[in-house]
Amino acid sequence: FIITYGRSGSTLLSGLLNSLDGYTIRGENYNLLIPLFNSYRRINDAITKHGGPQADLTTDPWWGVNEIDPDLYIADLRRMIDNVLIGKLSAPPRVYGFKEIRYPWVIDILPEFISFIRKIYPNTGLIFNYRDLDKVMQSGFWALETDENRRNIRNQISLFEEASRQYAAENREYCFQIRYEDMVDRTGVLKLLFDFLGEYYDEAKVEQVLSVKHSYGNAKQESVL
Repeated sequence: FIITYGRSGSTLLSGLLNSLDGYTIRGENYNLLIPLFNSYRRINDAITKHGGPQADLTTDPWWGVNEIDPDLYIADLRRMIDNVLIGKLSAPPRVYGFKEIRYPWVIDILPEFISFIRKIYPNTGLIFNYRDLDKVMQSGFWALETDENRRNIRNQISLFEEASRQYAAENREYCFQIRYEDMVDRTGVLKLLFDFLGEYYDEAKVEQVLSVKHSYGNAKQESVL
């Protein structure tokens, strides 16, 4: 999963990953997993707050709540996400996932949300993607915002960067941090990303991907909020 914000270079990063044999990294989905996460929390709240012997009686308002299996729900979610977001491919992907840019607006639940993702996909790798914020605020749809909105947006992204960097530092075994500048400048961090993925760094293929324009050319894209 690529975890980031708008105009961070995440489409370029997706392009690099999709150049790897057997990789299918989809684009954005309006943070589809958030409502699924909320429903999972509701299931657990129902069990915790209203489960117990009394819920085994048909006279109890919460009759049947003891029969809810959160693990079964997680398994069903994985099948649904695979079918809807990954879809039918000519061959099963060796590695798959997607990028999302709306994480700065869920930082209050970020660690818990990531734990939920890892319940669905225990073997997942998380790539946190950043970019110089001055450049971000001058790019694409952000440049169309008012000065006040840009200040508020930049502050929110800064909070996300702080929270996500801390999380990634504490969970290095499945987290990796990279900047847009690492990609365009071909720094050593880019090679370390391939090491993290367990993939061979093919310099010629990387150059080919980086030479192609990624993302859209229309700055009037709808808000990402």
